[in-house]
Amino acid sequence: MIELFKKILLFLMIFAVFNDAMVTEYAGETVLKLITQLFIVVHLRDFYYIIIGQKTAVMQSFYTMMLVVLAVLLFSNLLYFDVLLDFNLKRMVSIFAIFVYVAHYKEFDQMLYVIWFTMIVSSIYAYFGDTVEEYTFRKSGGNEDPNEYAAQLLSVMFITVYLFNKNKNYYFLLGSLSFFMYSLLYAGSKSSFIFLSLLLVIIAFVKRDVIMNYIFSMRGMTGSIIIFAILAGVGFMMSGDSAISGLQERAGSTGTFEQRLIVWSAGLEMISDNFFLGVGFGEFSDHVGDYLRSYLADEAHASHNVFIKIFAESGIFSFIAFVVFIFLLFRSKYYEIVHSNYFWVYLSSLAVILMGLTVPTLHHKDFWVSLAVLANVIYQFEFDDIYSENSNTEVVDEDRTYITQI
Repeated sequence: MIELFKKILLFLMIFAVFNDAMVTEYAGETVLKLITQLFIVVHLRDFYYIIIGQKTAVMQSFYTMMLVVLAVLLFSNLLYFDVLLDFNLKRMVSIFAIFVYVAHYKEFDQMLYVIWFTMIVSSIYAYFGDTVEEYTFRKSGGNEDPNEYAAQLLSVMFITVYLFNKNKNYYFLLGSLSFFMYSLLYAGSKSSFIFLSLLLVIIAFVKRDVIMNYIFSMRGMTGSIIIFAILAGVGFMMSGDSAISGLQERAGSTGTFEQRLIVWSAGLEMISDNFFLGVGFGEFSDHVGDYLRSYLADEAHASHNVFIKIFAESGIFSFIAFVVFIFLLFRSKYYEIVHSNYFWVYLSSLAVILMGLTVPTLHHKDFWVSLAVLANVIYQFEFDDIYSENSNTEVVDEDRTYITQI
């Protein structure tokens, strides 16, 4: 009964962090906070055993990063007295707890289905919901930012492929990917399509032998023709859709890139003036106005880059700790992962980091959930390697054999 309650809490937590605006609108901000607080309290014992247990290099770097950021936050508060200490401590505790738990959750596939379902609901909400502004076609799903919504969609598209290699259901694969791609059009993020193209190039390079063998097999040729026909038909039906025309118009007329260059330039000046401690955790938007060389509306004052954000807000030491964590996350067990079904999970987390180059999601819990799923994969490999060494037996995992899968 207790385990069932924990699973329900995990579902509610994941749903809430990916759809915070939706939950706030229909249930209230108090409920949103209560879900996270209840999740932390119920799992306190689990956190204790996770923290004192076996640690991968990735988890050690994560713990180090959080300690460095915490130390900078506390020291900044002693110096300036204007840092929102209580609010930021709660935010850090939430990020820490969610990342640690997700990175060690044993029923991995079940958790990914929860994320998939959450994004299905988010996309349905976006389809029937209003646009973010009256004058635009863009929608944001269960959160307030279309660009963050696009990052979530990119991530879950690759999770869908991972799950397909488990359930072998082509209706699930084609239906989900078509739906998420359609939703991505309504998010209207130009960056998402640039990074999607880059990720497809990575797939073509890493899995070139598997792809060629599949395409030139009779089954592969038949399947490719059917998939191409379906996609062509869907594309034809959508050609007059407002999302298509809106995205084309936005690509040709928007000044978003120029605005981000202005903000990035201001962020670099902010870093130069606050090199060691930053301006304060979560304080970028409140200080960037002092460094802007051109006028920007208040809603454009976000950093639009997770790396600039952490450097400008928390200084050089936090930045180095964050970069080391990201490096280890994507370097650890790389060769094992890319030759397994977990490659798609790797891509889902990579998509979030790439989108982080243009979206300031550093303080958002869904960002850390998306990274934690890759940390979970690395933990599985590390744990199985230790188990195998101790028992002198080979651990067999179907997700590690990719050669016969799409």
